[in-house]
Amino acid sequence: MADRAVGGAGALREVVVVPPVPALLPEHASLTDPVAELRAAATAAVAALRAAVGPSGPVGVLGSPGSARVAAHLLDGVPRAPYDAERPPADVTGLLVLIAVGMPVAGYVFVLDGVLIGAGDARYLALAGLVNLIVYLPLLLWVGGTLAGLWAAFALGYIGVRAVTLGVRAHRRGWV
Repeated sequence: MADRAVGGAGALREVVVVPPVPALLPEHASLTDPVAELRAAATAAVAALRAAVGPSGPVGVLGSPGSARVAAHLLDGVPRAPYDAERPPADVTGLLVLIAVGMPVAGYVFVLDGVLIGAGDARYLALAGLVNLIVYLPLLLWVGGTLAGLWAAFALGYIGVRAVTLGVRAHRRGWV
């Protein structure tokens, strides 16, 4: 459940995948525990995460609302220091700015995706997807393993290339 990620200073060092299994929550407890091994593994992974980031290190939850509930329950059992939400670490602020810059471009891409799918232009979407992947993979390897680098490659690189390839198709005549 816990994997170490490669990265420089400020990079994500520990990742814990918490399954959205309601049976891990106390309100679903029963006399026989059908997920005892999963509970033990998830609890150990969350404890290892807390040990890796330290008692005052921030822990974020990414996933479904079910995963967030399960992770919050598991984190409650692990000691931690208070986190000052008024002053997040500088790398988190920069990361959020990077994500925010990419959102309008992603919106444009998702609208064009829907339009072209609705128009039955699957062949062009498949070819454009290959072009996007050919551009994205080397960029992904080039940025390294930092969280900001990965988001930059995705939000600005991959989504940016998709905006170009889909925009070219949508603004040309003859595709409808």
